[in-house]
Amino acid sequence: MKNSNEHTEPNTEFLLEEVDFPRYDYFLLNFRPAVAKSFYRMALLKGGKIKYSTLVSLDAQGQAVSLPGLPFGGIWSYEAPNPTSIAYFLDQIEKALFEKGAASLKIVQPPICYEKYSDIIGYFLKSSGYQLQALLNHQIFVGEKKIKKKASEYKAKFKPKMKQLGFTVTTGPFVNFDFLRDIKKWNSQRGYKITFSEEQLLLQLSEYPERFAVISVLQ
Repeated sequence: MKNSNEHTEPNTEFLLEEVDFPRYDYFLLNFRPAVAKSFYRMALLKGGKIKYSTLVSLDAQGQAVSLPGLPFGGIWSYEAPNPTSIAYFLDQIEKALFEKGAASLKIVQPPICYEKYSDIIGYFLKSSGYQLQALLNHQIFVGEKKIKKKASEYKAKFKPKMKQLGFTVTTGPFVNFDFLRDIKKWNSQRGYKITFSEEQLLLQLSEYPERFAVISVLQ
């Protein structure tokens, strides 16, 4: 991680604040990472409007990650990014984290279906000296109509087979958390390690019940 401040961006304000429970529409960002000694929200503002923002967890060993224990964190852009302002924002992030005791910075940028400027930001990160370690699978948004069409095709294909085998599929809201016990049992029987945080999942279910559904296959 560099600790120099080589770029400038006039008429902008760099915001740094330590947070416990941030509020974002993407609900996975609304929980403080378990490894975080400090948890920071950083943003670049111009004219009172946010241009870029990020959340970064800093652990006791000086490792800064955006974000640990989640599919991704990364830099979010609220307008088409440009090289000068992105470079300045990265400089300010690095400078702030260095002053807070960070020795390294890892950024897990979201796939383009979540952040439409991710490819551009990824290019700027590489140009700024960051090394690409892995690439998240980029999903392709096909639209609700195509998804419904594909679902109808699969239903027509598999319905006779399901009827023959006596399978039924039901969907509905959560009424209890018995499914966690079933997941643990299923993984234990097969020797698999459970990697998700049960506490975090319960918090997500409680705060965003409309975003979850129980899908049951019965015989």
